[in-house]
Amino acid sequence: MHAPKEVIASHHLDWRPLVLESHMNGRVRSKAVKVNGVGASAQLPAGVVHIGVDVTPSSLVNFDAEQVATSLTSEAEARLLLERQFVLLAQRWWDEYAAIRPSHRRRLVKLFASDENATRKPVCVCLQRVKPGRALETPREAARFVSLLPYQRREMSGGLDTGAAVRWEQWSSTHAFLCAGQGDVEDHALLLVGLLLEFGLNAFICLGTKQCEEEGDDDEQFTGESAYAWAMVPADDGIIWFWDPITGKQHQHWRVHDHQRFGEQPNHPFVTVDCVFNETLFAANAQPSNHVQDCSFDLSNESDWKRLSSDVVLDLRQHHAASQPITLQSIPLDVHAASEMLEREFRALIKEEFKAAIKHMIPTGHSFKGFPFEMRTLNAGEALRECMSSFVGQDILDAHGDQVWHAVRCRVYTYPENVIVVWMMLACRYLTVST
Repeated sequence: MHAPKEVIASHHLDWRPLVLESHMNGRVRSKAVKVNGVGASAQLPAGVVHIGVDVTPSSLVNFDAEQVATSLTSEAEARLLLERQFVLLAQRWWDEYAAIRPSHRRRLVKLFASDENATRKPVCVCLQRVKPGRALETPREAARFVSLLPYQRREMSGGLDTGAAVRWEQWSSTHAFLCAGQGDVEDHALLLVGLLLEFGLNAFICLGTKQCEEEGDDDEQFTGESAYAWAMVPADDGIIWFWDPITGKQHQHWRVHDHQRFGEQPNHPFVTVDCVFNETLFAANAQPSNHVQDCSFDLSNESDWKRLSSDVVLDLRQHHAASQPITLQSIPLDVHAASEMLEREFRALIKEEFKAAIKHMIPTGHSFKGFPFEMRTLNAGEALRECMSSFVGQDILDAHGDQVWHAVRCRVYTYPENVIVVWMMLACRYLTVST
């Protein structure tokens, strides 16, 4: 459940032509589908998948095959026409946007993105709603869940000239992201906004840059800006909230010239914003400055935000997006039993005689040390390594002397799609020696 996962192939299959073909030929509804790899290997074959399709109840098979075939052909032609119209509209829109001021050509305005199959799509189509079901109860819990999925920057070799790794930009479909259990910042942002929309929030994805610290040679830290994606939620009272998909934190936005915030600096890491979008709207930042602290986020102001026609976006989504949102799957795990099992295994690993959990009161003349930590696995060995890597944890494990008592307590929290969080507390109580 906790081993690293890798998506080796992804394929979109429309089951309707398969059922139609089987119905017309009178054969079993099965087919061998050739699938390609993902990412940089999207053009290379990955294997063959044999699939079977059945319709329940069987009475649904009674249809006019010729009429269905004609309908499928018309649907494909309409989708192709819409895609062509969108490309032409996007080109005209970009020319108008770039003509506003020369600096707009250098902004991170992204109308299209490629998924794991190297299929180029409008970014509004990449966003898919995600139903939390009963697994997530609040938007904050949804943000916490998204932040628990590991961040993995996609990189590829820069070639023989430099040899340095460069970022490989890929916007994975939500299904592929959840299957892999890890992804880049755009994957996290798409999942977060897909969940926030299902919670009824008017959420958008922002594309821009953030302040970051990176390690250079000799472990030297240097600061800079990197491309980033995050969520924006305008509240009813006019306040703009930013949600960081990697950390799960919320940040309130205000402009530097806001008289109520005079002299205060923004408490978020976001530096510039160049465009925002969701499932129905795409808008590029047309303000003179693209620095977040200088920007207004009133998307209805056409002088500040250059919007793309929403009608075309909606028509395009109807031919691309799934009819039903994705629904997250809960983990069938007894968290209390898992907590007790992990405590027993951890006690056995450090070979100490443990007692009950720490009581509320420490006896007179005794001292207390505690080391709380978080991990993403039920492996007791990983918990021990976490303790050994900390000075405080190591100090507690090595504690010895008169009246030394150790205790451990853990709590397991489950999230959808096999994501778990374990909080552990290692502590000791000992008799203080006066010097």
